[in-house]
Amino acid sequence: MTARRPAALVCLAAALAGGTGCTLPERQAAPTRGTTAPAGERAADRYRLAAGRVCEDLDRRISAIAGPAGPRDYAHYLDRVLQIGTPALRRLAAIDPPPSLAAQARRALALARVELALIRSAARAVRTSADPARALRVQQRRIDRLVAREDAVWIALGIPACADEDPVAEAPEV
Repeated sequence: MTARRPAALVCLAAALAGGTGCTLPERQAAPTRGTTAPAGERAADRYRLAAGRVCEDLDRRISAIAGPAGPRDYAHYLDRVLQIGTPALRRLAAIDPPPSLAAQARRALALARVELALIRSAARAVRTSADPARALRVQQRRIDRLVAREDAVWIALGIPACADEDPVAEAPEV
């Protein structure tokens, strides 16, 4: 969902590496087809468009969060990502996928729920660690591996707005 949720962690990693900010890439929702498409295709297009809009809104809102000023601010930043990401996930889950996309949609949402749990765990680890930067690096590797799997599902669903192209490759070294 990341970024978005995973992209937010990439931005956080950039801040850890000494950067001052980060701009998340723009994502486009899957294009809609004309009304001459069969009903199943129109339903799939409507689902893709609705989910893409939720993810685009999530991107905008996470991009607006100020990055952490220092290591002790990382947990607060991740908490803000969770405050935005949790309701966005509920909005995604409320969109009824057509039968042709239902199994993949359930898989994407399940992975997004795990991602939020990992971000929550990262915030807790950073908050309680004597070395918040190290704690975040450890947690970010776990999150990046999960996000790579999650993104593959969003892309297979035809909803690139909910995926990063390659969150592991985009992540700077912390």
